[in-house]
Amino acid sequence: MLNKVLIADDHSLVRNGLMQIVHEISKDAAIIEAATGDQTIEALNSNSDLDLILFDLAMPETDGVSTLRVLTANPLAIPVVVVSASDSYHDIQSAFDAGALGYIHKSESSAVMSAAIHLVLSGGLYVPPCYTHYSPGSDKAAVFSTLTRRQKEVLCLILKGHTNRQIAEQLGLNEVTVKAHVGAMLKHLGVDSRTKVVIMAKECRYRA
Repeated sequence: MLNKVLIADDHSLVRNGLMQIVHEISKDAAIIEAATGDQTIEALNSNSDLDLILFDLAMPETDGVSTLRVLTANPLAIPVVVVSASDSYHDIQSAFDAGALGYIHKSESSAVMSAAIHLVLSGGLYVPPCYTHYSPGSDKAAVFSTLTRRQKEVLCLILKGHTNRQIAEQLGLNEVTVKAHVGAMLKHLGVDSRTKVVIMAKECRYRA
């Protein structure tokens, strides 16, 4: 269920299209619009009850990645999905490194966009089909690099033997949020338990 969504894109047609998709998911969702990086940050600071942020990396006069890092660092852990016209590996990797939980290409159908948003809202990570080089299962060692910044922080503490409660206390999150990050991380790595994550990390000689 979406109650309030921030859509940040400098093209009104794109914002309108994303608005329609959001309303297909939740018809009564309130939409906050932003056309610049500054407006995006201002909207974030003015709306503490956001459920989702849809963000374009390539808005004019905006350092997209820097703005994205500010969005993903919010203490409320509002999920951020990048919606971009770029299918560059570098851009996709940069978005995930900055903490995005999904990367949707603007050419995707509304059905794919809707499914991607649903996945992220359920605690998953949406990786676009064009990002195949590091897709789960193709290269066990490399797939760790595609985890979000927060997931890497959680993984680091899991490898140290911390419980969800201890992780929540250390990262300043609540346990529900930690569980969501753990669940998304397990799904992305293709395993079904914390124990298997530890084994996989040791096999790949992963260093957080």
